[in-house]
Amino acid sequence: MNVEDLLAKIQLFKAAHPDCAFSLTVEEVKDLDERFGELYLLAMSDETEEAELISDELLLSVEKPRKQDLEELRGIAAMLSDFI
Repeated sequence: MNVEDLLAKIQLFKAAHPDCAFSLTVEEVKDLDERFGELYLLAMSDETEEAELISDELLLSVEKPRKQDLEELRGIAAMLSDFI
């Protein structure tokens, strides 16, 4: 996925959830015998004191991530945080 596609995906997600606050998270997920490093865009309600997850969108996934891969995903999330 190129940067333009990623940014378009984020814009569509934000447009679908206009009354939400947004954040990015990187998670290491284990699915049966496979491991993935995943970058998610989260839509959170900001109407209550404790934000509630409304929806999430998988933006990037790395199969069998190394520590460096997870660090790179966190770096991407940090760069995209200004955009959201």
